Amino acid sequence: MKKALIKISSFIISCFLMVPVSYSADIEVGKDIFKLLLQANITDNNYKGDSEMGRKICEAYKGSSCYYVSSLPEGICRAAKGENCTYVSTIGEALCRAGGASNCTYVNSIGEGFCRMMHVSNCSYVSSLSEGICKGLGGSYCSGSSLENFTPKDVSFAWDKFTAPNAYGIIWACRGIQTGQFVENSKCSGPQEDKLWPND
Repeated sequence: MKKALIKISSFIISCFLMVPVSYSADIEVGKDIFKLLLQANITDNNYKGDSEMGRKICEAYKGSSCYYVSSLPEGICRAAKGENCTYVSTIGEALCRAGGASNCTYVNSIGEGFCRMMHVSNCSYVSSLSEGICKGLGGSYCSGSSLENFTPKDVSFAWDKFTAPNAYGIIWACRGIQTGQFVENSKCSGPQEDKLWPND
């Protein structure tokens, strides 16, 4: 089991290196904390009552009201500037809120929390950490998945607004959430709002 977690941890770190640094501050912090959890072998909720660890994470990422943090999930949520952090009860819910996702209240597993943090729609019923990682990084057929031969792909898309260095002014482009790569604009729906890459 420990060997498998080390392999998963190495895989996740290599996948995150493919995502641009300019990704949303909340998701970026959430992903960074997720990597730390994997490296520390915290893959379930056994540590969720650790308020000291929660405060330290909150302070390290300059979260709000860190002095009052009473659990690890609350610290993760506050570090990533999530919403409604006071009553966050699981690490999965904290990761979900770190990404600004909706429907986080009943998220129990870290795998589902990671999947929802990455704004993937089919995260319900995630039964394992590797399944959540697989789905969160755009995989399909993830049940009981092995991550050895998995390559992330985009399944969710969002608008990115940036200023071109030339005289072109403001440009709107569609990007894949899982990889951060630019894609054809037809993949983005809804109004042009830059919620995931506001610092570009």
